[in-house]
Amino acid sequence: MNTKDYASLISESESDLLLAERQQSDTKSRDRIRFIRLLKAGICHTQMEAGECIGLKRTQSQKIWRDYKHGGLSSLVASPSKRGFGKLSAHQISLLRTRLSLHDISSQPQLAHWISQEFGVEYTQAGISLLLKRLKIKLKTGRPSNIRKDEAEEMAFKKTLLS
Repeated sequence: MNTKDYASLISESESDLLLAERQQSDTKSRDRIRFIRLLKAGICHTQMEAGECIGLKRTQSQKIWRDYKHGGLSSLVASPSKRGFGKLSAHQISLLRTRLSLHDISSQPQLAHWISQEFGVEYTQAGISLLLKRLKIKLKTGRPSNIRKDEAEEMAFKKTLLS
């Protein structure tokens, strides 16, 4: 079995790795640093052993080692860039809410067209639906009333009910 001398390949000291591990609040980053520390300390002699100690599969262990070789310790703790919440900014969402309060847009295709014209952002039908769901915006429609309803008879009924 061919094992590498990981202690010589890892540039940081064991105490530096332990300190960096303890400073991490993110469990994923902490596990990645622990993986490297286990190899450096000689507690584990292979990537597979170190991965098993912290509950990782072989491919995950290989990926952590590859990331460490190419970017060092900083590549293990760097969180991936966070995506925005949506295509619209907070200001654009407030303008959207204001426009919807005017009650002149009554369908999702009309809304998609207005967003496209106003902000230059294209949404699909499904995207508009998800946007409205995320913003908790719902089309408010009144209950239907019977066309044969007699208003005077209804008021007379209500008056007799109260007395």
